[in-house]
Amino acid sequence: MKTKMLRVGLVLLMPLLPIVLSAQVNLKDVPVEVDTTVVDDDGMETEAIDTATYTDDDTDTCLAESGQAGGNGQLDNVSFTVDVPEKWNMSYSDSLAYSYFFPQAIAMMKQGKQDAAFDLLELCRRLNPRAPEVYYYLSGFYAYLDNNSVMQQAMKAAVNLAPNNPYMLTGLLNAYNMESNYEEATKVAEDILTKTDDKLPVLQNLINLYYVTRQNEKVLKTIDKIELLGGGSDDLTFARAQLLEEMGRHKQAQKVYDNLIKENPNDESFRLKLGNFFVNQKKYPEAKRVFDTVMGDDPESPEGQLSMLGYYRAVGDSVSENNERMKLLLNKRTSVGTRQAILRMELAIALTDSSKLAPAGQLIDTLIALDPANTQFLLAKGQLLATDSTKIGQAKEYFSKVVELEPGNQQALQYLIAATFPGATLSEAQRDSTWQEILKLAQQGAQYNPTEKWFYDVWAQGGYELKQPQTTVNACRAAINHRTKSWADSEVSDLYGMMGDALHQLGQEQEAFAAFDSSLVWNENNYMVLNNYAYFLCLKGVDLDRAAKMSLKAVNGEPNSANSIDTYAWVLFRQGRYDEARQFIDLALQVDTDTTGDNSTLLDHAGDIYFKCGLTDEAVDWWQKALKKKSGDALLERKIKEKKYYERKEE
Repeated sequence: MKTKMLRVGLVLLMPLLPIVLSAQVNLKDVPVEVDTTVVDDDGMETEAIDTATYTDDDTDTCLAESGQAGGNGQLDNVSFTVDVPEKWNMSYSDSLAYSYFFPQAIAMMKQGKQDAAFDLLELCRRLNPRAPEVYYYLSGFYAYLDNNSVMQQAMKAAVNLAPNNPYMLTGLLNAYNMESNYEEATKVAEDILTKTDDKLPVLQNLINLYYVTRQNEKVLKTIDKIELLGGGSDDLTFARAQLLEEMGRHKQAQKVYDNLIKENPNDESFRLKLGNFFVNQKKYPEAKRVFDTVMGDDPESPEGQLSMLGYYRAVGDSVSENNERMKLLLNKRTSVGTRQAILRMELAIALTDSSKLAPAGQLIDTLIALDPANTQFLLAKGQLLATDSTKIGQAKEYFSKVVELEPGNQQALQYLIAATFPGATLSEAQRDSTWQEILKLAQQGAQYNPTEKWFYDVWAQGGYELKQPQTTVNACRAAINHRTKSWADSEVSDLYGMMGDALHQLGQEQEAFAAFDSSLVWNENNYMVLNNYAYFLCLKGVDLDRAAKMSLKAVNGEPNSANSIDTYAWVLFRQGRYDEARQFIDLALQVDTDTTGDNSTLLDHAGDIYFKCGLTDEAVDWWQKALKKKSGDALLERKIKEKKYYERKEE
């Protein structure tokens, strides 16, 4: 469930972790206190170290000796637990090194040398594990690497070491916000409020934090505090009215709206907000009076016409609603965004109510006449036409026009691909040609929308349909290279699984098995992969014990899958466990309800298993049934003629 936010801009206390998220980040204004007080090896305090005694060569040597150069160390199992005593002091030599290498790390950041900066910071952490500034900057690297868990650990360590430092606290606040951990973020913001003189930015943060954590009374009190500090604004006042309305305090909300109007008599937006408030409260006469006043002052106000449109819809006056809609659409002052919003709403209604299709079509035609190159309007026209199977060709023309204007338009490409999918009546040549077209569109979609998995799926399917396994491999690899955190683990697993199948078709068995292994890392219960992997191992005659375990797991996961049960039966067959194999092949035959598909392999396996169980006549019967499904199969004909089992070459 998505959380709602008040229409008040979220004001961060400072830039999010002013670290090396890009080479352009300016770190000059970030105050970092480096403790250069050191002790010698005898524990005696001495003077601060002259960092000039170190050179750039020392930096290079240090990086090389650390074994961390490149910043590519393991990101998992990172711990920032500080178990060094509070009164711990660095040795003289460590202090000397730290006082040089920490500024060098910051310098590396400014130069965009992020890997080197990371390695130097890790070195500094080993030299001085009680330096909060080190954890602060390290957290930014992990944020850059999308490792929010470790980033948060680093910021917690920084705050534990410097609990009163506003920069450390703000870093932790931002870390919690990035993880949508608003309750903890609220606690940190409240802590910052007690430790800073610049309270306005903190209070503005707290408004949103209180709102998303449903602490509405605290939101109102925080708005009061901001106004007392002189940070009030019309937007903030409107946010108060909005919240009061949401809380059911309608009289209070109306007073706030009335005050806004008194203070801004020439601002029609506040009068419209009051009118919309009345509509929400079903006080339609009051709303009409407000809207009439606005429209009297400015009859061509798009905002006023939009509010009138909502009013007529609310009171059920469809004639006036349609008239107002057309006035709004034809109004030269109406923004493209507003026209598109109206269009989306009308299209959504039409797609669920066939009686609205014709009026929606007329509306879209009017919009296209006003703006012939507007891709949103053209796309909507295509969508509307696509609801009629006899007009798919016309729909494709509109989708194609959008793609011409915007080659990367995700929706248009998806609709165009869907409209292009081959029908059952096409010849093989027509079908291949159609799939070539789809393949080209899918690759174009992936090029312009590299994180949209759907295009890679179609690309991979295109390779399968065209019997081009390398195309499928390329699609899967491209998808995996562009995967995002939003992709489910099961989706990544499926990609590796498809890649494994295609690689096996190419005869690249070891690469195929590696892909299957990767697939099962992402989803150990991917039953399709478990089944296929087991079957391919079985065909090769290797690692049959593992094949049996995987296949049985697939059967337990999909107990009604004839294909999975057949695979397990065949693994048992290859292990020489013929009686067990017969039990499972009988079960596979029992659950196989597909009378139209090609189940010749299942029937062939049944014959082979029955033969090994000494049931020759029954075996011949199964082979004959398989031959009916796969006429012309020379090996089946030989088995039947000689009443004898022969192993297939591919097995």
